[in-house]
Formats: sequence, C-alpha cells, structure tokens
Amino acid sequence: MYTKFFGLKEKPFNLTPDPRFLYLGKNHKESYAQLLYSVKEYVGFVVLIGEVGTGKTTICRSFLNQLPSSCNLAYIFNPNLDDLELLKGLNKELGIEYRYATKKALQDVLYNHLLEQKKNGTRVIMLIDEAQNLSPSVLEQIRLLSNLETETQKLIQIILVGQPELDAMLENESLRQLRQRVSVWCRLYPLDQRETNDYINYRLSIAGGGHLDIFSQRVLKEIYRFSNGTPRLINLLCDRALLAAYAVSERQVSLKTIRKCIREVTGKSPQSGLLSRLTSALAVLVSIAAFGLLISSGAFSGVFNAEAKGVGKQPVPTAKKVTPTPPVVSAPAAVPAISQNPGSPAVSVLYGTEGRNAAVNSAFTAWEANPIAADEASLTLDKIAKARKLECLVGQMDMAQLKALNYPAVLEVSDDKGKTGFLAVMSLTGDTFHTGANGPTVNKEWIEKHWKGKAYIFWKDFMGGSELLKKGDHGPAVEWLQSSMLKLGYVGDPKGVTGVYGDKTAKAVLRFQAENQMPPDGQAGAVTRMFIFNLLPEYKVPRLS
Repeated sequence: MYTKFFGLKEKPFNLTPDPRFLYLGKNHKESYAQLLYSVKEYVGFVVLIGEVGTGKTTICRSFLNQLPSSCNLAYIFNPNLDDLELLKGLNKELGIEYRYATKKALQDVLYNHLLEQKKNGTRVIMLIDEAQNLSPSVLEQIRLLSNLETETQKLIQIILVGQPELDAMLENESLRQLRQRVSVWCRLYPLDQRETNDYINYRLSIAGGGHLDIFSQRVLKEIYRFSNGTPRLINLLCDRALLAAYAVSERQVSLKTIRKCIREVTGKSPQSGLLSRLTSALAVLVSIAAFGLLISSGAFSGVFNAEAKGVGKQPVPTAKKVTPTPPVVSAPAAVPAISQNPGSPAVSVLYGTEGRNAAVNSAFTAWEANPIAADEASLTLDKIAKARKLECLVGQMDMAQLKALNYPAVLEVSDDKGKTGFLAVMSLTGDTFHTGANGPTVNKEWIEKHWKGKAYIFWKDFMGGSELLKKGDHGPAVEWLQSSMLKLGYVGDPKGVTGVYGDKTAKAVLRFQAENQMPPDGQAGAVTRMFIFNLLPEYKVPRLS
C-alpha cells in the first residue's frame, strides 16, 4: 500500500532473501569472495557461519547464481535427516539411483557417478543449509563423503551453511577429523553504522526510490541502535516504518514514528494513540489483501540461480510432491489447472521416459533447431544444445524472473510419487502458459504448486567468446557490450564505446541488471547477455510474450 505513496516500484524491505537486493558490506564481500574462490580452486570443504538474519541465505543464493556451467549442484535444504536419508537425498538431487536400502549400495552409485562427472569435466557441489541441525552421525557421513577423491582431486565439494551452533558442534572432539578437513571458513557479521546506512539506501535505490530522502541521519542512527546492523532486523523495522509513515502521510519518517515502530516491533509497550490504531488497521487491511492474493494467484518466491549445467539420461533432482490441482475457487469463473487440447498427448507423458526429450524438442522448435536424434538420447542437455550451436542455462528462479527473462523454458516438475517430469513453456498469455501447438495449457496456480523453480533455458550467444565480461577486459566483445548499453539507453555518449571495460561500463551494466531483476554485480555474464539479446530488435530471439 505504501509503495505508491512513496513512488516505489516495489517493497524495498521484504524479508525474503532476494539476491537483487544483495548488499555486500566489507565482511560480506570477503565471505562472498571466499565462496567464489573455493569453487574456482575446487577447495574440498567449506563452512559458512553467520548469526540469524545476517544474510547467509541471500549470500548463498547469489553465489549459486555465479556457478559456471561446469558445476552440478545438490542443494540440501532439509538437514533433519539420518545418514541413510542424506545419501538418498544427495543421489536424488544428482539425478541418480536413490532407492537402495543400504548405504554401501548408495555410495557405490554415487562414487561411479562422481567419476563419470569428473571425466566429463563437471564439478559436483553439495550445499547443505541450516547445517547446525545436522546430527553427529550425519556429520560423520559427510566426512566420509569428503574422502571420495582421486589421486589428484576431490570428487565432491561440500559447503555447510549454518548458525554459530555449527561452529560449536565442529569443536567437539568426536568431530575433529571433520573440522580438520575444512579448507575455507567464511564468517558473516552484522553491518556497522555506515554500512547500515548504505544498505538501506541501496535497497531503496533498487526499489526505485534512490532519489528519495525517507530516512534522516537521526532516524538511521535509531535503526542501527535497534538492529545492531543485522539485515533482517533492518528490513523488519524499515518496512514497518514506511507503513507507519504512510498512515500519517509522512514523506520522511520522523523520530517519533521510528521510535514507536521500535516499541511495537520489540513488544515493549502496547499500541496506543492514533498512529498505532491507523498502523494496525492498515496492517490488517494489508494482511487481508495479501491473503486474498494468496488464494487467487498462489504464492511463490525464488531466486535466480544461473548454475548452467547439463542433464544426462538420468532424471534430474525432483521437486515438491504433485497432486491434481482443483479449480481456483477465488475467481467467479474458475480456470482449469490443465486444459487439454483435442488431439494432444496425455499429461502423464510429462513423467514418462520420453518426457524430457518431448519438452526439449518443443524448445528446439522455437529456435528452429533439429529435434533430439536417437543416438543423442544419453547425452547431457548441454552437449545436445551445443551440437545445435545453442547454450543450455539451468536456472533456479521464481515466476517473476521467468517472465522477466522472457525466453521459452523447460520447467522441472514432479508428481505425488516424486517422479520427475518436464514441462515446456513456449508462450504466455496473461497467467496461462502454453506448452506448444498441440500440448496442454497450464495455469499459474498449477505451475506454482508443482514447480520448485528449476528451469532449463536454451539460448543463443550471438557474441560467443568470453563467458564473462568484467572490468579490465578489452576488445571487440567489450565494444559490443558498450554499444548495446548505448542502444538501450544506459550509456548516454557514443564516446563511451571505447572497447575498454572501465568504471563507466560497470556502472551502466549495474543499472541495467538492477532494473531487469538480475543480481547487480557490474559484470556481463550469460544472463546479462540473454537480456540484451532479448531487448535489442536485431537479434532473432523467441519470446514467451
């Protein structure tokens, strides 16, 4: 409700870990760099420690977005497993056999898969979030996994992310062997006062309010005093303050308002007075409106994770359980979750052995590329795509990011038995997704329920060459990037097309990324180039809408 009042494009202080809003303080930059270094140098074991609310998940999701195409990720987000369940979960995420009943059988399959991945030049990474909840027996199993290696290299890289309790657990004498294997320690700490101010201004800027003076220096000091530089607490208080300021028509948050919000957030005093009553009433209205939106349109949040990896003949990691979706009851005329066109194949084909190839062939049709041949069935999607001079991007994203990217996609879905399926999304009309000329149409509610966020997107790199353009680079590729930024309005002077990637080019790319829902890092990687190709008319790119 307050976004329109302040002239913002969106809420700047959501509590969800959105990498677009990632601000890196000095300590966060160091940890981020260590994570990237660990992948580049293939360090075997990494631990990231941080207090609640310091930004661990946001850092990790942005980091995962930077993984090169040669990485294969297994993301374990539910650590409440025993050692057998961990192995099953790991194998399932990697798309290999996971239904064996013994650890030895599962380990044998895993070891053979890791050797095959190494032979193909693919790195395997296992990231476990909330690792402070792991049991000692599971941590011991993780230590055994870290022993999987050849004479020259670890076969799997392990990243544990957790709260300080994880650090205390690893100090235990029984886990000393595991602690000794940790090569990189990353520790996140709260922001200082200056970083807190920059953090708030940065998030406002991403939300379209960089020109606004909403928080005075005195108010910023109050925010820091309350939050002690913890990003989650900063978001909580700032969001509440914007709502309260809107309630009393304040264009700039006053000291009285911020102090009242602090009392309400901490629960140190009951609500009283006109401001509190207005704020409470508005909060109720917002909750009712939000609940209505949840019913009518579903809720889903994700993060774009450009991990860019190929998929072979094994099934890829499965997502949430799938059950048939009833008609949406909030609208007067409910739309079926899946509308079957006459003559189209049954929806169950999504989960059959030919489901992947059928979905991928639909995507290839959009690029006027040849369908998968019989002798290619066992190849990874990356290799199949390269044979057609295409790239295969594997992304972890939400609905908004899928729409923003605006490329046809193959979504990974799963049924109620955990079997993985593939759904081609070729075009978009409103909130209806079309799967092809003769395929079913699928509504947004069905996709949000059955799609975990993993997507395979084929695209053509019209420039080729470098995987990443960054400061210090020079040459024709940089000149092309600068010319593209000029055409799109992010460079105002043709003299800026120098062929040298300097500060001005980095700033132009940063603004382009921020305004197109990409994690802003000032470097032109695959996703940035995909957006450029999509936005400039001279490139023949199939689009969702």
